[in-house]
Amino acid sequence: MPTIYGGGVSRHHASPSQPWFRAGRFDIGTTEAVTIAAAVSLVLIAIVPLLWRVLALTPGDVLHGLVWQLVSWPLANVPSLGAVWSLVVFWWAGHELEKDTGRNDWGLFLGGLTLLQSVLAMGLAALVGATSSAVLAGVGSMSMLLVLVYIAEHPRRPFFFNIPAWVIGVAIVAISVLSSIFARAWLTLLVFLVSVLGAAVLARSVGLLASYDLAPWLTLPRRRPKAPSRGGNVAYGPWQGSSVPQHETDELDSLLDKIAANGLSSLTVKERRRLDDLRKRRRGL
Repeated sequence: MPTIYGGGVSRHHASPSQPWFRAGRFDIGTTEAVTIAAAVSLVLIAIVPLLWRVLALTPGDVLHGLVWQLVSWPLANVPSLGAVWSLVVFWWAGHELEKDTGRNDWGLFLGGLTLLQSVLAMGLAALVGATSSAVLAGVGSMSMLLVLVYIAEHPRRPFFFNIPAWVIGVAIVAISVLSSIFARAWLTLLVFLVSVLGAAVLARSVGLLASYDLAPWLTLPRRRPKAPSRGGNVAYGPWQGSSVPQHETDELDSLLDKIAANGLSSLTVKERRRLDDLRKRRRGL
């Protein structure tokens, strides 16, 4: 069974953070399922290029009935090294973030982010009158947003050459903004900024970015999981050699029990912040 939170805290509950299923030795969660689907579609598009046109978001096609393109465009990956790199980044960032949200909430986040970008792209196409061309295709734009959410969630994590994550995040945003300014692509810049803001709101709505006061959140629809059986295999602290105060261990146990019973979204904003603090303390951050 997977570990819900790291840093010496091992809770083996039947919780939403478990994978959907196992394929041999590999756990298949929401991120892995989407990555596999995108990889398969990449191969199929190489064999049948017309499939790309069917999956990519083209506003004119959507208006003529191909409404599935609003959610299928992340699967429209043209075979290239760039597409493969985007898939790797998507899997890495998504896999790390899904550990904190669970498979159900992470699926809601990815679905919400996909629809958000679809609506923005449709609006932009309508404004400039370019409805006959594909405006969204592949996981590239989504991969970048996932990396920014990961950086915002873990700003001090070391990246390349031990550079703090927040520095990389500032560089990504700055390059994107400056590129749009250079090209005088004001609508593209607006779409990018709104996408970043929307990703932050959706992330807060599934329990991420709890330490940020300025990021609002939405109440997303979700199915409440069944409460776990107390007969399961649960590892409670403190553990041998642990210097964690007993009252913090008890507090973390209580929060994790609540997550296992009702999902991460059942925590209040104050509880989410406290959970984030306790988790970071155990990771030495």
